[in-house]
Amino acid sequence: MSSLFIENRTALVFGASGITGWAILREAIKYPTTTAFRRVIGLINRPLDRAVSFLPDDSRLVLAYDIDLTRSIDEVVAKLVDIEGIRDVTEVYFTGMAKVF
Repeated sequence: MSSLFIENRTALVFGASGITGWAILREAIKYPTTTAFRRVIGLINRPLDRAVSFLPDDSRLVLAYDIDLTRSIDEVVAKLVDIEGIRDVTEVYFTGMAKVF
């Protein structure tokens, strides 16, 4: 059975303020139907002003700020567990940038 028919789907998008993550947020809200995802969570390192983000005004869209994957695992997990709906995630999209040292 196609994943389109899974009920209560929640998408988690790492790097949601970048061009690819932003596009995934917008598409997840409407494609393939407006009911495909119950919630779409965008993870962002720095604050993003929703008024200038061109993201839809949709109650299913949750933006979580200050998610810095260069921090320790404990710090990142502590931030993630407080995000509304994080425990319901069914799909993960990673579009963040990684620094290679």
